[in-house]
Amino acid sequence: MENLYPWHQIAWDISVAEGMTDFQTCTGFNQQIADELCADILSGKLSCWMKDSTPYRNTISYFELRKAPPHLTETAANHWLKSRAYLFEWAPKIAEQNDLLKPQLDYKKLATPQQLIQAFGASTGMNKEWFSKNHSPKLNQARIVKGKPGLNGMPAMYCPMDVMIWLTSTRRGKKLPEKNGWALLEGYFPEVYQEHATADPR
Repeated sequence: MENLYPWHQIAWDISVAEGMTDFQTCTGFNQQIADELCADILSGKLSCWMKDSTPYRNTISYFELRKAPPHLTETAANHWLKSRAYLFEWAPKIAEQNDLLKPQLDYKKLATPQQLIQAFGASTGMNKEWFSKNHSPKLNQARIVKGKPGLNGMPAMYCPMDVMIWLTSTRRGKKLPEKNGWALLEGYFPEVYQEHATADPR
């Protein structure tokens, strides 16, 4: 069985390929393809499957279509496009679409273990072992990028704000005074500090 994709994916991908200009308001979305697809699914003219690969063998209602989107194979979708005289060859691009909609990481606002040690080490005793020996689940929760070991790898990256909050809260070891934590955040990570400056108690 080929991979299955939600029926509206074909209209979305073609709209993206044709230059859809706004992903939030769908400006440039090809509504004609979506409408024709929907009509042919409801009338049973187009072979569709449920998400669990069970085929639809009869017509379905609009309520059913909204409740659980029928799914298409790439072959069935392209056969339908050809039958409708569309000059598109559809290649599913779900991963690329999700990447476009997903918030992008701002690496300038993240910190490596070495940068965190440089900022907070003298005041808390933080050292590289904290990052290699599972020092605290709270520290792990502040990790945004897992990192990759090896010669061509990259270090893990953490949210400095989350780390500072943990260091100034109740925990084992040397607690960092809150005002000192904010001062260090401002000095070493000014862009992160600016985002949260209104919460600074100083």
